[in-house]
Amino acid sequence: SNVIYTEYPNVNHNSWDQAYDEPNLYHWLLSQQK
Repeated sequence: SNVIYTEYPNVNHNSWDQAYDEPNLYHWLLSQQK
């Protein structure tokens, strides 16, 4: 699989805010196929 794993220091449950701010997230997400 083509997996990207990222940890955000000092972030607990609300990690999606930092994830959605990643500049390549949407490009990576839309390039995935079944």
